Amino acid sequence: MVVVNGVDVDSLREALRVVEEQSRDVEKRRMMNVRRARAFWSGGLRSGVRAGAGRFDVDENLGPERGSTPTSVEYVLGALGACVVVGFVFLATLRGVNIHDLEVALEGEIDNMNVFLALSDEGHSGFRRISLTAYVRADADEDTIKQLFDEAVRRSPIVNTLIHSVEVVPSVRVFS
Repeated sequence: MVVVNGVDVDSLREALRVVEEQSRDVEKRRMMNVRRARAFWSGGLRSGVRAGAGRFDVDENLGPERGSTPTSVEYVLGALGACVVVGFVFLATLRGVNIHDLEVALEGEIDNMNVFLALSDEGHSGFRRISLTAYVRADADEDTIKQLFDEAVRRSPIVNTLIHSVEVVPSVRVFS
């Protein structure tokens, strides 16, 4: 068994083979591509989210004190960073590159937070810009590390969600 970056490479390659095989079936491919989450109100300006096998809390505290958990937009930044980290490790592992340390620092600038707070209709409440900086120590030269990072960013589902238009289909169901 060959292990790179804590990943059993043979098992990873076998999993990729299975995914590739299943993706030939239209229905299985559709199911592999669908992700679901459920958000629910937890009182005040807090919510909970169930997704996959996990759960997390969101606190949008507007007072001078920070909330007890990250805000929704901080989770977006965190999801982006985590996706790029995992993508980088995945690609490095397939290429046999050992990683010793990896961290991605992110900073996002909101266009106009006052839109979210119903204090303005000018601009929008989303990010206008997000910067990512990777800090990497690995058994590879700088060019290889840059190539891995660029490819991880290019292949990231979160990056692609943020840079491409996504159809959002809102609906409401009132219950009593």
